[in-house]
Amino acid sequence: NNLSLTNLKVFRFTEHDNSKYIRCYQYYQGMEMFTNEVVFWFDKNDNYFSLGGDLISQPDLSGQVNVNMYDAAKIFYDNLKTDFWYKDSLSEFCSRGFTAELGIYDLNAGTSDSQRNFVYAWRIKVVGKDRFPVAYIRADSLLLIHYTNGVIIG
Repeated sequence: NNLSLTNLKVFRFTEHDNSKYIRCYQYYQGMEMFTNEVVFWFDKNDNYFSLGGDLISQPDLSGQVNVNMYDAAKIFYDNLKTDFWYKDSLSEFCSRGFTAELGIYDLNAGTSDSQRNFVYAWRIKVVGKDRFPVAYIRADSLLLIHYTNGVIIG
């Protein structure tokens, strides 16, 4: 289908109702774009017919990387200490350690503002915990963008 995977990483392939869906993370200069996944849809004959999300070839990045991963991990740790669901696991999490990945975050993703606002960000997680808890910290100013423990109530 002449699709290029140059700046994409496939993370899920699904077949459903005679269609195929390929979910991908986007990358720019080797860094994951944390907020900009895309989904390619193919028909039953494996012909590409739709794209979910926007392909971003060159994000307009503001700011510089001024924050090291250790300072970003400290913000994550401080959030874990006050997290009702995980505070009792703090010593276990500290013995496992944290992972830090530098990437790109669109501050306007998921909002009604269609204007992109890309910044460098650290994604911090606990080693061995694939999804939660996770924090995103701005790499230019050491501000917490988003923290979640994955718990949804209600």
